Amino acid sequence: VHPEIYMYVTAGTRLWNAAILAIDYFNKKYGDEIKQNPSSAKSSLLELGCGLGVPGMIAHIIGVSRVVLTDQDSILDQIRTNIASNFTSEEGSVIEGMTLNWSRQDIVELLENCDLSSTGFDFVLNCDCVYEPLYGKDSRVMLVEVIKYLLTVNPKCIVISSVERRKGDGVDTFLDDMKQMEIEHGVADDFIVELISRDEDFNIEIYETRRRRQ
Repeated sequence: VHPEIYMYVTAGTRLWNAAILAIDYFNKKYGDEIKQNPSSAKSSLLELGCGLGVPGMIAHIIGVSRVVLTDQDSILDQIRTNIASNFTSEEGSVIEGMTLNWSRQDIVELLENCDLSSTGFDFVLNCDCVYEPLYGKDSRVMLVEVIKYLLTVNPKCIVISSVERRKGDGVDTFLDDMKQMEIEHGVADDFIVELISRDEDFNIEIYETRRRRQ
């Protein structure tokens, strides 16, 4: 099967290596702080393009108190089934699945629906969400727009992007766009995009993006 066809029919239905390595990094970097620091007890995480939602669910198990898993509407039933299969109804109030199409308007509405319009999320996670031959250029552009808005709402937000490198993936352009993001009436170097790790076996890179001025 051609790789692009395989990805098309399995995207959102399997756990990709980029997701596994991303949550492993998140646990090692932030797990102890979330578990031990009382001020982290109210931490929140948004997963973009979550598919099965495994990284976000594990983040909740680690100790993130509020987790929102998002993807296209066609995958929402699957996400909610996975949540119901792994968490009690009480826990379900703080980990939830929601539809999110990547646009400025939709992320504004999601924050409003989550009562997070003024605070945003502490962490934003996206795993293997950039692959232009499958998702297209517009998807990459709108992903950057959503991330920019989330970093605007919460200047202390940390964005973790885990990507598997493939031929013609568009990741380099995505990273360039991230580095050149501008807050309204701000400056182009307002963001730091840092390569955190590179796994040579799986050809996966993990990046953190944050505001330079917090």
